[in-house]
Amino acid sequence: MKKIVSLIVFVLSMGALSAQDLLPNVQIKDLKGQDIPSVSLIDSNALTVVSFWATWCKPCRQELEAISDDWEDFQKTGARLIAVSIDDSRSTGSVQSIANASGWEFNIYLDDNQNLKRALNISAIPYAIVLDKQGKIIRRIQGYNPGEEVELFSFLNTNKQ
Repeated sequence: MKKIVSLIVFVLSMGALSAQDLLPNVQIKDLKGQDIPSVSLIDSNALTVVSFWATWCKPCRQELEAISDDWEDFQKTGARLIAVSIDDSRSTGSVQSIANASGWEFNIYLDDNQNLKRALNISAIPYAIVLDKQGKIIRRIQGYNPGEEVELFSFLNTNKQ
């Protein structure tokens, strides 16, 4: 029995160690194809929501559309939204056209080699992280169901700094 408990504690601690506490510093790209450090996404004046998505991911686009539809409410939280596309180099060309057609007012970046996604141990999208003003990850959100954006807005309002 003692061995089983020790094994469970070991497995749980490994999961905790693999979870990233701070936004890692890797290269991503802006929509012009210029490399930028991921840490430049941190806003020292506000919470930042980083949403990982792809053009082929229907729930990802639904989540971003829902936030965009309630953009005024999102802005009232004082937080900043950044969408990071994990599309590969073959499909990154459609990222800008989807954003334009959708009327998204938030910043969009490309993680076409999935360096940031891997560094954060993200296995599935949609996936969002909330960063505090120092770049510490204070919330992780995996998946999306309609209406969950309201919970996100509430979290952001509650955790304003």
